[in-house]
Amino acid sequence: MNERRTPHVAQTMMILPFIVLALLATPAEDLAASRVAYTRVVLAETRSALDLYLAQSGAYPNAEQGLKILVKDGLLAREPRDAWGNALHYARPAPSTCELLSYGRDGKPGGTGEDADLGGE
Repeated sequence: MNERRTPHVAQTMMILPFIVLALLATPAEDLAASRVAYTRVVLAETRSALDLYLAQSGAYPNAEQGLKILVKDGLLAREPRDAWGNALHYARPAPSTCELLSYGRDGKPGGTGEDADLGGE
C-alpha cells in the first residue's frame, strides 16, 4: 500500500468491495438508496484525498489537473465515479476551495430522486 495514503482513505478503500456486494444483494426497491449511499462514500473518500493533496501542496488541484492528479500522486487507486458510472464534477474557484459533486443518475445538474445532485451539503 502507498505510504502517502492516510489511514482513513485506506480504510474506506477496504470497505468499498463490501458496499458493492451489498448493492448486488439489495432488493430493487432499496437499490436507489444503496446507490446514493455508495456515492456518498466515494465523495467522502475523494474529499479526503483532496484535503490531503491540499495539505501536501498548499492548493487544491487546478481545473487542468482535476481529479486525475489524485491518482497520479497515489492518493486514489483510480479516478472516482459515482454509483451510476458518471465522473464526479470537480471545480476549484480558488486555490484553497473546491467543489465536488455527483450529478446523480442522469449526470446533469439539478434533479430529484436518483437524479439529484450529491455532495454539495
